Amino acid sequence: MHPRLIWAYGWVECKNDAFLPSGRVSILFEGALFKKNTGGTFATVFPQISKTKPYGTYEFQWLKFALAAGLDFAAAVKSTSFGYFHILGDNHKHVGNKDIDDFFIDMPVSEHIHLSAFVKFVQWKKALHTAMQQCDPYDWVKLAKLHNGSAAVGEESYQAKLKQGYYARPC
Repeated sequence: MHPRLIWAYGWVECKNDAFLPSGRVSILFEGALFKKNTGGTFATVFPQISKTKPYGTYEFQWLKFALAAGLDFAAAVKSTSFGYFHILGDNHKHVGNKDIDDFFIDMPVSEHIHLSAFVKFVQWKKALHTAMQQCDPYDWVKLAKLHNGSAAVGEESYQAKLKQGYYARPC
């Protein structure tokens, strides 16, 4: 995998800030996943943590996460992506963690752990790994779909951002 391509994924996911100004690890809480992971148990009483949008700021993500974690810690972690590459907690076993608690403890430690988790995630997703082995020019639509599940088109699409991140980084 080309280091610039790896960097591009991080650039798209958290714009080069693995850690927030507060020192906390960058996260993105996915309310729709929390709703799914809890069977909708809290959706009526806590709708703000049971829907996808609006996301709010990265600092605000921690407030939503804290509320969700107080209700169901494992479901909250599984519904949140962490670190430079925003690795989803539900993928904790695929990135080398024995359980969800181990993942939650590891992710705030360092960008090195984020990179290691991303590489393991890519290796687990064999088609993504194969696509990332190609040389430039990359199939940006394929890379986006295999990583993020999105194949939308346009300037704000995942693949457009991925390509922009790749070419923004000097060799």
